[in-house]
Amino acid sequence: MVVFGLIEPGGILIFPFTFFFSDIITEVYGYKQSRRLIWVTVICLLFFVVTSWLCMRLPSSSIEQNNYSFVIVFDKYPKALLGIGSAIILSFLTNNLILAKLKILSHGRYYWVRSILSTSIGHAIFSLTWSVIFYFDVVSFGEMLRLAFNIYGLKIVSELVLTPFSTFIAESLKKREGVDVYDYDTKFNFFSLKVDD
Repeated sequence: MVVFGLIEPGGILIFPFTFFFSDIITEVYGYKQSRRLIWVTVICLLFFVVTSWLCMRLPSSSIEQNNYSFVIVFDKYPKALLGIGSAIILSFLTNNLILAKLKILSHGRYYWVRSILSTSIGHAIFSLTWSVIFYFDVVSFGEMLRLAFNIYGLKIVSELVLTPFSTFIAESLKKREGVDVYDYDTKFNFFSLKVDD
């Protein structure tokens, strides 16, 4: 799709909101909870992609029309899974780690600064990882970098617009639920699913 004259993937409409919610969860409930959510997301994505891809391998019935169109779309899902899965793991876990560590260093102040800084790094990792993996054999390396930059730019604009809302929601949740986790004793192991480490 084209947004403001820039070539963007369709996910650009959704992914700024994923970082928005991830920042809120990390800020209020802590890194361990957000890490678990990220891994659950990747596992669900894996299940969806594998089952969809396998279904497209089965013979279609005579009443199904345009089945080949579905095959064309779903055939790219394994590559999309590799790109999105890798990007999610690297970018969200890094984003949330930075946000949690900065929360400790700043004694919980300046959420909007911490959110923008951590998400700027997370979005850069996501955009580059996704573009390089998904478009590897489709466009030149220069095109990949330009695409990553386009994706990154729109995500940063979204982050700046959404940060006041995420600040309000995070503060409201802290007051309403009486929860404000600081990850003092957290082991920032990307691969752990524990919430009690």
